[in-house]
Amino acid sequence: MSSISINPNNGTISIKVKVNSMQVVSFSMTVYAPDGSTVLEYYTGDSQIANPYVIALPNNPSGYIGDYVAGTIKIFDPQGGGNNFDIEVAIVQDNTDLQPIISLTGTTTSGIISHQTIFHLQ
Repeated sequence: MSSISINPNNGTISIKVKVNSMQVVSFSMTVYAPDGSTVLEYYTGDSQIANPYVIALPNNPSGYIGDYVAGTIKIFDPQGGGNNFDIEVAIVQDNTDLQPIISLTGTTTSGIISHQTIFHLQ
């Protein structure tokens, strides 16, 4: 899990998924309440629609403090297995990627690869 410090007085918060390789990537992102189990928001996206794909969260940044942003990333390579993939998942505030950025790298297989990501907004 990656802890992210957000400024409750700055601009909107977004989730960004950027594919730096040639695979097809789909994903779902869920915002959970501080209890870790109550779903507050749910989003889906696909790198074929936009890359990078940016989801602007609708609430004031202070409303997200303590929440979790969890993602399921699915990677498919139309060329088959053995190719490198490189995907970045970031929380963005005021058009700046907040640190740390989750980097998913590896080698494709002949099927779908699934990765999980999670950020704790503080």
